[in-house]
Amino acid sequence: MAVYPLNYQNEGNVVCADISHASDVFIVDSTNFSNWKRGRGLKYYGGHYRQSPVEIPVPRSGRWWAIIQGARRASVSVVSY
Repeated sequence: MAVYPLNYQNEGNVVCADISHASDVFIVDSTNFSNWKRGRGLKYYGGHYRQSPVEIPVPRSGRWWAIIQGARRASVSVVSY
């Protein structure tokens, strides 16, 4: 599993992930990142993807994290609009 801090992102930016094989890729805001670290329920954007690139729009402005589970190699970037 890999966690990528995305810092502050504006609504409409797109998180792009390159994954080596099928993986769970999702983004979470500050509240849900804290819930995830504590093993609590969370609301996330994303899901299970079989091929790259994965593109997930940021639904609202704020601090975000990308979490990737299952990929041996992965990279994350953000396209600003």
